[in-house]
Amino acid sequence: MAEDRSKQFLVIYKGADKVVTGEVGTKTATITGLVAGTVVKAGDYQSCYSDGTTESVKVDVPGFTVPTPEPAEPETVTAAPTTDGATIIAE
Repeated sequence: MAEDRSKQFLVIYKGADKVVTGEVGTKTATITGLVAGTVVKAGDYQSCYSDGTTESVKVDVPGFTVPTPEPAEPETVTAAPTTDGATIIAE
């Protein structure tokens, strides 16, 4: 049977520094502020559960890469003819 985590929260560490504390009972925490394309190696971060007084054993967070978002597609494209082609305007 899984342990009851309804009164605990997830804590994320980077080295000795606590960087994120999740919400009680959610079993999640979100690391933010990383630059797109950042490669995080397994074990760069560690996680544990806490009840506010004690913490479980820390375990390595698996590695991940922060995705690089694709630029938004142009919504409106117009062409203005010129004497030798066209000027294309995309917004």
